[in-house]
Amino acid sequence: DMNKLLTSIAAAGMLAITYSTSANSIELPELRLGATYNANAYYGTVTETLKDSSEKKQKRALAIDTAGSFFAEIATEEAYGIAIGYEYAPDGIDIKEKRTLRGTGAGVDTDSGTQTANAAVEDMHMIYISIPVMDTGLYVRAGASTMDVTTKETLATGSSYGNTSVDGAHVGLGYMHDINDRFFVRAEALYTEYDGFTLTGSEEGGTSASYNKIAADDMGSASGRISVGVKF
Repeated sequence: DMNKLLTSIAAAGMLAITYSTSANSIELPELRLGATYNANAYYGTVTETLKDSSEKKQKRALAIDTAGSFFAEIATEEAYGIAIGYEYAPDGIDIKEKRTLRGTGAGVDTDSGTQTANAAVEDMHMIYISIPVMDTGLYVRAGASTMDVTTKETLATGSSYGNTSVDGAHVGLGYMHDINDRFFVRAEALYTEYDGFTLTGSEEGGTSASYNKIAADDMGSASGRISVGVKF
């Protein structure tokens, strides 16, 4: 279970920081700022339930995307080099699909025309902890994230969908190399799992309390990342 793993890693990190600060004199932590190039592969299952007929259409999706992000973190040698950080990715992935609807009968599924479903994933915020593997340059990372899903559809059915936020949890493995006393580079691999969500259309069908619905679940991503940063 991803949440249990995150809890265990965070607890171990906080225990190490608590022990080190109680056993040693406290020194100022090292501040690190940097930028990251992300190559992401997203996957998920989307199920659309049509109003009136309750017909379900399911699609397994895979999308490839690249994006930039920025991070800030603090670390101290007294806490065994453990770092706690925040990362922000302003831009995400755009998903667009166009299809044609044809009416099939009076009163039920009579909508016809071109239907364009467009959603944007953006404004991802992440908090994380990274723990060095002795003096090898390797580290493990775990954290939590939240991102906005914004819908921008043009639907022949007359419906529109609202926006929502999606939470996730990630684990990863990376390697950090100091170029000199000030600058460093990193290579990192992350795996993320996201919570599912359901959006309900705005237009009621011919049947009372019947609405289009879109449900997304079994979502995740795998990312390869390269970072450059500076230490203060």
